[in-house]
Amino acid sequence: MATLTNRDISSAQRTNPPMGHTNIKCLQLNLQHSRSATYNLTQIINQNNIDVAFLQEPYTMLNNVAGFPKPLKIFAYGNGRKRAAIIVNNNKRDAVAVKQVQKRTPL
Repeated sequence: MATLTNRDISSAQRTNPPMGHTNIKCLQLNLQHSRSATYNLTQIINQNNIDVAFLQEPYTMLNNVAGFPKPLKIFAYGNGRKRAAIIVNNNKRDAVAVKQVQKRTPL
């Protein structure tokens, strides 16, 4: 797993958002089903006030995303082992999971 530094995070931040807009700190990471990577990510989320984390291959137990503290909102759906998840750390950000998806019809 690649190491994420404060420099990487700060370089991705905008210094002056347009009027009426707010910054949302996002992070995307492949955890490779690693428990220790999940722990490290939790520390990074808390230290850097990350609002939303987009994850591939999260650590799972009994087919559910595991290893994150209760205050974090976890969105992960699907049958069997979860392959992706979205973690929301900011209660000021509304998040809704849309489970109903329309299938594409052939032309």
